[in-house]
Amino acid sequence: MNCLENLMQVVLGQAPADILLRGASVLNVFTGEVLRTNVALVGERIAGVGDYHEGHEVVDLTGRFLIPGLIDAYLHLESSMMTPPAFARAALPHGTTTVIADAQEIVNAIGLIGLEYMLEAGQSLPLDIYYLISRDYPEIYQKNPAVLSKMVTAQEVSKRMDREASFLNEKYFQALAAAGVRTDHECTYPREAEEKLELGVHILIREGSSSKNLDQLLNMVNTTTYPFCSFCSDDRLPQDLIAEGEMDHILRYAVAWGLDPVTAVRMATLNPARLYGLQDRGAIAPGYLADLVVVDSIYAYRVQQVYKRGVKVVDKGKVTVPPIKDKLASSLRASVTRTVHLTGLDDKLNFTPPVGAERARVIDVLGDQLVTRMGWVSVGAIDPEYDVMKVAVIEREGKRGSVGLGFVRGFGLKTGALASTVAHEDHNLIVVGAEKEAMLLAAETVAQMGGGLAVVSANKVLATLPLPVAGLMSEESAEKIALKYAEVNAAAQGLGCTIYAPFMTMSFLTQPSIPALKI
Repeated sequence: MNCLENLMQVVLGQAPADILLRGASVLNVFTGEVLRTNVALVGERIAGVGDYHEGHEVVDLTGRFLIPGLIDAYLHLESSMMTPPAFARAALPHGTTTVIADAQEIVNAIGLIGLEYMLEAGQSLPLDIYYLISRDYPEIYQKNPAVLSKMVTAQEVSKRMDREASFLNEKYFQALAAAGVRTDHECTYPREAEEKLELGVHILIREGSSSKNLDQLLNMVNTTTYPFCSFCSDDRLPQDLIAEGEMDHILRYAVAWGLDPVTAVRMATLNPARLYGLQDRGAIAPGYLADLVVVDSIYAYRVQQVYKRGVKVVDKGKVTVPPIKDKLASSLRASVTRTVHLTGLDDKLNFTPPVGAERARVIDVLGDQLVTRMGWVSVGAIDPEYDVMKVAVIEREGKRGSVGLGFVRGFGLKTGALASTVAHEDHNLIVVGAEKEAMLLAAETVAQMGGGLAVVSANKVLATLPLPVAGLMSEESAEKIALKYAEVNAAAQGLGCTIYAPFMTMSFLTQPSIPALKI
């Protein structure tokens, strides 16, 4: 008997379900109703909802709520510093069963071998990962022929296109919309989101570790606009994922803010599924994938169980499937590790201003914000005493030996240096420091680890977080990464750093698409 025949037998009441979920309060994302009923599962599908009473396994969900598996509509897995298997193990207990990931970070860092790695590492996981391929927006409205040709090809095969840009004027954004860009995850203010919605763009409302837009953008969600809005995290650091959650955290936040619970669930299930053409998920209905989340209520969203394709993968907050580990061929692993190579740095970290110069430009960081301002500083004030640090971006492949130099204000360091290979969007090695010697030590420490984060004093390594996979990810668990991340942040604060998340702030000093001054 084939799968469809088996499904039909159960639907028609001629055979017992593989699993019968009995007595749950089921949220119907189509009608908005919450009804106490039964759900019959066959294999990886939902057979039916309603008057079903037989199952080879019967699970009593009386007093519990059943919602569709949650979908994160946009994120960078690399920003979690976890490999796909480690991320899956961390996200599943929070009800996330599908993610839409932009692989630009690893591809920018090491090329297409990075995408190959992400695809292979994501196979056979109890979490579905779909990848976006993105382009920088100037190449579109500047009419780069190669990029426009690729966009035409994407349209011909009905692929979705997203934008990664901030503070564009109306004509530039209309150019993106005309080229087929249909989603936006960079809105900050309600009117900005409404203007893009008017152009037919689906708004991805973001609440992550660094970019938090929920408070502002929920103001534009109403009974008319909500079908064209979805939730996403964009990025989620391990410690935040552990402490707060993933998409479940966004649901709790949105409902506490005042959003209707049914609308909130729709924006984390049905809406992103329809947006990306995933017609087999996002709802609890016959024939849909049995991606299901059992929660205590549709206000608190404390996850009790998670079913992925009909298999219970989480019970009482614990992943119940066998350990999820990387299963990569040694040749592929070798291609995505040992990717940081430095050449002759000692004579390239000379920050002497030009002869006769009286002042220099400085990047002013604004606490833990991603945006910066351009400032000026007198040459005599280039000193930790005035909170002016040196900043260097070092080409990480060891081919050209290029180094960019500048000054940054706002870190509060009194001595030492911080170094990282997490530096959007090309992920070269960035170093912020008070002294040249400390900056050299920090850079060399990170290179020896194959990438990662380091905090050093003038002549001593104080704390490190190795990220050997493309200089962006660790194969350790979320808990171990979070512990190391806390250690490097604490070490930075021990050197006088006044920024809560200095490495996150550093990582965006190199991203030109976010104003105002970058390096």
